[in-house]
Amino acid sequence: MKKILFLFGLLSISLIIKSCIDPFEITNVSYEEILIVEGKLTNELKKHEIYLSKTIKINDVGVSPEKDAVVYITDNTNEIFNFSEIEIGRYQSINSFIPENNKTYTLNIETSNGKHYKSNPQQLTGLSDIGDINILIDENNIGEEELNINVNSITLNEDTKYYYYEYEEAFKIIAPYWNVNQFDMTNYPDIAFTTKPLPYKDICYKTQYSSGSRIQTETLSLSDNKVVNFSIRSIATDNYILSYRYSILIKQFVQTQEAYSYHESLNSFADYESVFSENQVGFLNGNIFNTNDNNEKVIGFFEVNSVTSKRIFFNREDFFEDPITTYATACNPFAPELLTDDSLEELLILHRSGNYLYYSRNTSDENAPYNIVPKACGDCTEIGSINKPDFWID
Repeated sequence: MKKILFLFGLLSISLIIKSCIDPFEITNVSYEEILIVEGKLTNELKKHEIYLSKTIKINDVGVSPEKDAVVYITDNTNEIFNFSEIEIGRYQSINSFIPENNKTYTLNIETSNGKHYKSNPQQLTGLSDIGDINILIDENNIGEEELNINVNSITLNEDTKYYYYEYEEAFKIIAPYWNVNQFDMTNYPDIAFTTKPLPYKDICYKTQYSSGSRIQTETLSLSDNKVVNFSIRSIATDNYILSYRYSILIKQFVQTQEAYSYHESLNSFADYESVFSENQVGFLNGNIFNTNDNNEKVIGFFEVNSVTSKRIFFNREDFFEDPITTYATACNPFAPELLTDDSLEELLILHRSGNYLYYSRNTSDENAPYNIVPKACGDCTEIGSINKPDFWID
């Protein structure tokens, strides 16, 4: 969100942008606290969520959640859907519900300082299913080989021409230098090391989600109203997440033209170079406003989207003959020498740091009898979880 704030000129501190030529200094930029709204309804029977926060100065860290607000959604029949704050800044509908096709929905927010905001009424968008998900191996524009995950759509309504995508990817991790036996330090301070089985893990799973600029496309400019081989995810073929088994869940949302244009503008100005372009547009208005002050700035766009999803799995050997030699972190076993000064040992220091694990005995040097590795290389729980996801299929 800091990029958005910077784009709109809302910050009050001096900022230096470093480039390959000369630093560029910005000074005397005023800061204005603005409400940020993130939320949507989808055609899913669930408890929907709205996130509220406020702008922060560019030297601040993290987010500034908007707490103690009253959040509710109304429809055009005056039915009210109340939300409760389940954690600071995160508001969830008290009851599960699904938007109906023939109704409009309006987001209402009353902040703790007494301000009242609402969105323009929004209606559920049309339907479009995900068709095939294609995997292609190709080179990117700098000659590196990538695995590209592309999506195709099956249009069910002619007015569905604007789309955006989110993904959830999961992958299997095997710690490359795992050993069931680990150091058991005894007789301290005389410093003697033995090994015994300890519960470090070799097989884990990790799930991570799309982030950053919205992944979106449109079919209005195409002769055929279909999404064809639209790239959702590109992964370098030597990325460790492709080492064994990989899965991706793609969610396809149908959005309105207004929502598409709003996020396209955000995407266009989501880098520092655009900030200084001649096409600078200033503040970008969404569809949320202060009911008592139309001049107050609000960041965000409330939507009511239809969504479909599809998951695929594949193994590395489905596409590649050679195994991957990379990992999430550098893994080079080494044998620290034992030191005698003041009865301390380098091995003890490294072991007690908690950052290294035993891997094997080193028979080539009696002064450095053990090979050790960074902890993540011998214990996959430093990266993922031993719990296999419920959706996982081997």
